Amino acid sequence: MKLKLVSWSTVTLICVFGAYALFQNFSSTDRVISTSLSIGAIYPRISPDGTQAAVSYQGSLWRVSLETGAMARLTSGEGFDIQPAWSQDGEQIAFLRTRGFYTGELRILEVSSGQERELPRLVSARGKLFFHPNGERILGSFRSDEEDGYVLGWFEIASGKVNALRASPGWRQSFALSHSGNWVIAATDQDQPGHQGGNFGPYTDLWQWPSGGGEPRLLTQFPARVYDLHWRSDDRALYVVTDLGGAHYDIWEIPLDDPDHGRRQLTFGQGDEDSPSVTPSGSRLLYTDNRYGPTSLVLRDLNTGNEAWLDVSALDFSDSTGTLQLSVSDAATGRPIEARVAIRDQQGQYYAPPGSLYRFVANDLQFYLDRSDRFELPAGVYRIKVHRGPEYQVEEVDFTIQPGQVRELAVRLRRWTDQRSQGWYSGESHIHANYGYGHWYNSPRTARLQGAGEDLIVCNFMVANSDGDGVFDREFFLGYPDPLSDEDTVLYWNQEFRSTIWGHMTLLNLTRLVEPIFSGFPHTTHPHDYPTNAMIADHVHDQDGHVNYTHPAHNVKDPYLSAYSAKELPIDVALGK
Repeated sequence: MKLKLVSWSTVTLICVFGAYALFQNFSSTDRVISTSLSIGAIYPRISPDGTQAAVSYQGSLWRVSLETGAMARLTSGEGFDIQPAWSQDGEQIAFLRTRGFYTGELRILEVSSGQERELPRLVSARGKLFFHPNGERILGSFRSDEEDGYVLGWFEIASGKVNALRASPGWRQSFALSHSGNWVIAATDQDQPGHQGGNFGPYTDLWQWPSGGGEPRLLTQFPARVYDLHWRSDDRALYVVTDLGGAHYDIWEIPLDDPDHGRRQLTFGQGDEDSPSVTPSGSRLLYTDNRYGPTSLVLRDLNTGNEAWLDVSALDFSDSTGTLQLSVSDAATGRPIEARVAIRDQQGQYYAPPGSLYRFVANDLQFYLDRSDRFELPAGVYRIKVHRGPEYQVEEVDFTIQPGQVRELAVRLRRWTDQRSQGWYSGESHIHANYGYGHWYNSPRTARLQGAGEDLIVCNFMVANSDGDGVFDREFFLGYPDPLSDEDTVLYWNQEFRSTIWGHMTLLNLTRLVEPIFSGFPHTTHPHDYPTNAMIADHVHDQDGHVNYTHPAHNVKDPYLSAYSAKELPIDVALGK
């Protein structure tokens, strides 16, 4: 295949950050195993009686039996409900209702009635939530009443007042309340405003202080990033989610009485193990695992170390259901095609096939359809929105699902232009299939579906580090296009060389990776600002590869202002690199 280089102004080019956002978090599923084992439930929290868990699934809160695997929906309607937290009596669940997935409004669900509790006022929060054992307040990262931004503190349910514990911006989303309600643990990293993540090393400080206030005590400095925290049932140790030693998340146990010498790794998966939650008895640990693409729920016996994958036996929508048989084709040729799809009911609730790698972007929950699929929906009226890259018109169709009905819906997408027929090929030089910031794990199969669903012909994926030693997607590098490539979608794992000072470069058409993969990250295997980008460019050119800067500047008035700016670019141009 002969390809023309596409200019920035060409209509078929998908911009760097659009494709970056597209691939870093969301995709469709491999369907390698039964989707009942990997449906994509996230943020599991075990109930106080240890028999069930609350999870977020496709924008709603659900509860799932830890014994039978049956799931029942608890919330519905507009928004995306995340971060469930049980009250100690099991009668209430606090959660966030978001429109952008991360930051949202605090809500409290009365479990027995299914109704939301009326609060004195709405307050914005982000990250995890924790009920105090007395049921009168909730720990979280709330928008402050007195200060600008968010503070780690208590929301008083009766008054609606937020009482800050710590106001420093360094206290981020990794924090946890002990089961007794007496202690708070929180994590801070070494990052500084205006600098690249990892520029001051990947180490994380863990702090402990009384939940009523007081000065924090440094518990330990952990030699990697910490992404989530949960107390052991006896409050004498922590479960910590970290990427120590690699690119993917694992769960470690850290005893409070000897955090430096007593820590031990509990999980060792190729994907990410995340969101740990322990039963009150301390016998079992529930967490998510995304090795098959979408998340699965895994129960670990803490006495034996045995793991059991929770098989979701039923999805109870609390309503009668029908079946949607959905297909998408090209209107001109009739050929079945992949597409990006959003399905929404009249109440604003979104739906996707079980096991799809759904994403919530711009108020749409979206998934990628591999030409056709068949899945259950509650009876009701829906609107479907179907996309396929910038050369196709977006199609919106209203349809109805009747109880017990199999509704066949065939959507035909129309092109308004066909650049390939004129010798131009859409392409992207900077795609991160996996980058540690999302819940899903991408493989070449799911990445191909995403690229095809955007009508993207040339997909250059990046082997790269993020902010430490871990290198993402090295296992997919071949030195030539992936075997799943075809004439419509070419997958090529290449490399991003990330220097903390010189700037980031994408290295294309590689037959071998260029070492080191990164430079200038303290407390890693490559802490120095060496080699230069010019030297890396020479190694790429020696194998007939191509070099370009990834994101050279974010501010035209001061091109060097950004942490990721291409500070070496003028020299490289002068040297002909």
